[in-house]
Amino acid sequence: MVKEKVRKEKHIYKKPVESTQQNIPIKDVYKGIAVTDKERYVKVLEVKPQPFFLKKIREQNKISDAFEALLKAAPGELHIKTMSVPSDLSYQIAEVERSVADEENEQCKSMGKEYIQKLRDAQTYGVSRRFFISFPYTGRQGGLESRNLDEIVYSLNNEANRLISSLAACGNEILRDYPQDAGMDLLKILYMIYNRDSYLLEPFEARVNEINRRYLEKMADKYFYIPVRDYIAPSRISYMSHKYLVINNTYYAFLYIPSNGYNPAAYTGWLNRFISSYPGVDVDIFLRRLAKDQVINGLKRSIGHARATAIDSKDTSDSYEESLNTLNSAQYLKAGLSRGNDFYDISIIITVSATSPERIGYIVNELIQDARQDDIILKENVYRLEETFNMVLPTSSWDDSVYTFRKTKRNLLTEGAASVYPFTTYQLIDKEGLMIADDTGGSPVVLDQFNRKRINNPHIFISGETGAGKTTTLMLIALRARVKGMPVYILAPEKQDEYKRVTSAIGGQFIDIGAGSNDRINIMEIFPVDESSRDKIAYIDGDSDVAESYLIRKVSTLSDFFALHIPNISSTERFDLEEAIIATYEKKGITSSNNSLWADKAQTHYKKMPVISDLVRELETKPDTVRLAKTVKLLTKGNGEHFNGQTNVDINNDFVVIGLQHNSEDMLGLSIFMAMDFVASKCMEDRTKNKFFIIDEAWK
Repeated sequence: MVKEKVRKEKHIYKKPVESTQQNIPIKDVYKGIAVTDKERYVKVLEVKPQPFFLKKIREQNKISDAFEALLKAAPGELHIKTMSVPSDLSYQIAEVERSVADEENEQCKSMGKEYIQKLRDAQTYGVSRRFFISFPYTGRQGGLESRNLDEIVYSLNNEANRLISSLAACGNEILRDYPQDAGMDLLKILYMIYNRDSYLLEPFEARVNEINRRYLEKMADKYFYIPVRDYIAPSRISYMSHKYLVINNTYYAFLYIPSNGYNPAAYTGWLNRFISSYPGVDVDIFLRRLAKDQVINGLKRSIGHARATAIDSKDTSDSYEESLNTLNSAQYLKAGLSRGNDFYDISIIITVSATSPERIGYIVNELIQDARQDDIILKENVYRLEETFNMVLPTSSWDDSVYTFRKTKRNLLTEGAASVYPFTTYQLIDKEGLMIADDTGGSPVVLDQFNRKRINNPHIFISGETGAGKTTTLMLIALRARVKGMPVYILAPEKQDEYKRVTSAIGGQFIDIGAGSNDRINIMEIFPVDESSRDKIAYIDGDSDVAESYLIRKVSTLSDFFALHIPNISSTERFDLEEAIIATYEKKGITSSNNSLWADKAQTHYKKMPVISDLVRELETKPDTVRLAKTVKLLTKGNGEHFNGQTNVDINNDFVVIGLQHNSEDMLGLSIFMAMDFVASKCMEDRTKNKFFIIDEAWK
């Protein structure tokens, strides 16, 4: 038994230990261009997807036509890569952490910590989909031998600009942050691919700092060179299995569509079935345009050969049918080329990544079953896993010398190639946004409606049936905005008790505007602009020689307010009313001069503002305004008493809810006007700050 054991040990295969850097086909990065170990120079762009399937059929057809035009004008070799990766919410988490650190309210601190945990959970379990398009320098403008590296970069950037314009016609943007070092931006993408399970735990910037520190400790010469492979290399790569490879703790398996596995009746965006299927599923599309003259000559030979074979094999039904199919296909391709189509080779590889072989097997089987529903054949790609993984890197390491490409490619025309348009999955993760929910694809929805580069205006409208969750969604937006330090103002014509409980829990200010309430907002109070923001507002609006008068603006607002209350007010009465309003303010020492608002020379606090009862007394002094006085007086007692009096609530709180539920029908409009005027005044105090103004049950 001892001899048998020794004999077996002699045959154990022991693979030598290699550094993972040796398995990375990227030799260098120069001005944002990847240089591969095969001396290929590759440009990589990241594309922003769009909600393709939410658009009308006419718009979808327009996008398909634009993508077809893109393929005709694009570089001869294109690699489109879609990746399903964990959502990166590190920026949002850091922002909320800073807000919580500055927060003085303990309830808001606690709520902020819960929000941070929610963001971390979304980062762990959420899925984001990223889209890349890459192409190599092919030497069309004179060959690689006669060009230096800077000229190659210039040529690739020109091609990229044309591609960006064509993508814009499709409705897609290129995600560019204009980094100072575009090379580091590309390395960050490659680092994410190689370190799929850890790139969020150890951000790329941390890896760069660590590598630099190690070299500084070991190298005597300060002018040393750090290979770019060191920045992106994973800790472990294993090719010991024929079915999957392992990088760090992530398993990878590959599927492909064989040349006879495509559905001939494919529709634009059909690949979305796989792109949006499961977390960890990537789709790689390889397109190569061939020269027309060579293709046409080859088709002529194929047609002649197919005709001869068909004639010779009439007696054998199988051979005859096969020859006839070949003949029809060749004639179809020839007719398509005569219509202006180009001829392409296409290869589609689907990468499945997971944390265990069992999970890999489950997803692979599900994808194969899902593909059958669309009459698509998927096959597992076993063996040659290292070659396949290098092929799907966004560095265009593929051509006819790659066995996987030769095995998986098929030919088609431009109109067929346009159907693989992949930028169809919509996701919404704004850098400065608030997380609201998860979409149907498992990606967190992080919305920044103040992003004017993407949205024309910041307004949101939420509709749905009773009990669908409209109020809950509004509360969620409001609370998370407050956590980030943004002022929030809410009008609640109904369900004000629900809002009152929430407001009390976070130390906000609840104001009950209605009959029987002791809360007061003085409709006649003037809210000047925050002087600290004046310079910023002047920069936005432009300097003006004419200074605005806060009093005159307030008179205009009050005139509209009382006109709602006074039936059939004539133009003469409106003039008399405005005169009385001005006189009421003058008796408090407030004139059209803005300086008259201050109670002291140091301008630390304002004068006491008039109230509606002061206006009533002024109207009662003239016979012509007696009717006005009697009508306005209804707002000082009884059902309208809550309109009269000095402001006695905290109007400077960053979370203010105004309840309007306890209003009679004839007073509701006036109460809403007063609440709207208050919120508008607070929003206008400093227009350089983002604020939330929410109206629940707006139909009221």
